[in-house]
Parts: sequence; structure tokens; C-alpha cells
Amino acid sequence: MDVGGAPYLASLRMDQAKTWEEFRDATNYSHIPGENMIWADRDGNIGWQAVGIAPLRRNFSGSGAGSR
Repeated sequence: MDVGGAPYLASLRMDQAKTWEEFRDATNYSHIPGENMIWADRDGNIGWQAVGIAPLRRNFSGSGAGSR
């Protein structure tokens, strides 16, 4: 995790969200490795939002080809 990352604060924001837009905004504060976040409301709407951070690796494409 990055210094200053506080995933529990993002979780609190998501828990307090009253709309899909508020939920999606709250996921922007989730500075954690990749996770799937699911939204469901009383009207039967369901949403999915991928969140997370990924390291930047110079000279590495992630394709598995080439040297390390």
C-alpha cells in the first residue's frame, strides 16, 4: 500500500453512499491492490466497479516475454 493510504476511510465512504454516483466517487479513495466493489440498491440495481492501484515498473510490459 502507498504511504498515507487508508482503505478503511474509503470503505466508510462507500458504506455511506446513497447513490451509484456517490458510491463510484467513494471508490476513488481506495488506494489498495485491485479489488472488485459491488453496489446494490433497494430498487434492484446492481453495479460493479474495479478499484485499485498497480505499481509502475520500468522496462517491464507484464506480457511475460523478455528478460526480468
